[in-house]
Amino acid sequence: MQTVKSFQEKNYSKMSDPRWVTDPLDGLELTGYNLSGQFIRVIVFQQGGSIYQVNMYYDEDGEEGMIPRFNLILRELVFLGQKTGNVKQEHQSAQEPQPAQFTFFKVAKEDLNGDGTEEEIKISDIDQEGNFVLKAGQASVKGKLKQGGADGFVIVDIDKSDKHKEVAVHTPGPSSDDEFLVYGFDGTVLKEMGRLSRWPKFTGNGIVYVDDWMGFWSKTSKYVLTNQRILKYVPQEFYSVNQEGTVRESFALQKSRTDNSVVAKLQKGSRITIVLCAPPSKNYYDDWFLIKSETNLLGWAKGRDMFERVDGLSFAD
Repeated sequence: MQTVKSFQEKNYSKMSDPRWVTDPLDGLELTGYNLSGQFIRVIVFQQGGSIYQVNMYYDEDGEEGMIPRFNLILRELVFLGQKTGNVKQEHQSAQEPQPAQFTFFKVAKEDLNGDGTEEEIKISDIDQEGNFVLKAGQASVKGKLKQGGADGFVIVDIDKSDKHKEVAVHTPGPSSDDEFLVYGFDGTVLKEMGRLSRWPKFTGNGIVYVDDWMGFWSKTSKYVLTNQRILKYVPQEFYSVNQEGTVRESFALQKSRTDNSVVAKLQKGSRITIVLCAPPSKNYYDDWFLIKSETNLLGWAKGRDMFERVDGLSFAD
């Protein structure tokens, strides 16, 4: 097998696509279940001088009659050099952020409202639909996570200048899709303060930063603690991307998202920097990106016009 330098990601929805007709590389077909109970098969194979990785998700757990739940994901792994005995990615322009190293509890004691008395905090009645019951002292509240069953909670201190500490109930989600449901306690009731997706950083100054993986870049969002003790999302007009790549196929940059006048036509082999993204949509192929050319010109392109034409963008689920 070859050492992998980078890959491009393409989506195909039909197993009948002729590109599937190939032999997998020895020992690189893996099957199993993800945390959502979906059956997944990963195959890495070589064809026409390229290495490919295919991820297939299925509704059922048998070999016969399985129907894809999602589109098949094909990644072309661009190899370089000699056989090494394993497939790995040598070049990575962006690394998917990892969750902070929290320790999660089912039972704990903490003074949550600063009255000098520790409350016993307990989470129970957990199911895989995300339901749970959280208790602090004599108070209790029912909650529901959207990404799956809770694995516990962590005590956080959103603002070290006040007397309060908070409880963040957590689920790892089906594929590192972490989710936190944050609660405050005033001595009488438990109150939901906000829901955070992916990987928060509790700074202790009333601000929470949350990193979210967007396919090949990390979006950082900001939440602030209000006087009502609610975590309020602070929208940004744009989000920093700051990823570099190499143009594989020439494409144009336009003046703005609403003006398609051509600012520059990027040449094959030139380097680009993806500076920022307009507020991301549900489909990153429709996202607008501001791109700086090798000659320091700035222009806009949609994801669908860029992804297939740029090497070095490290896509990951």
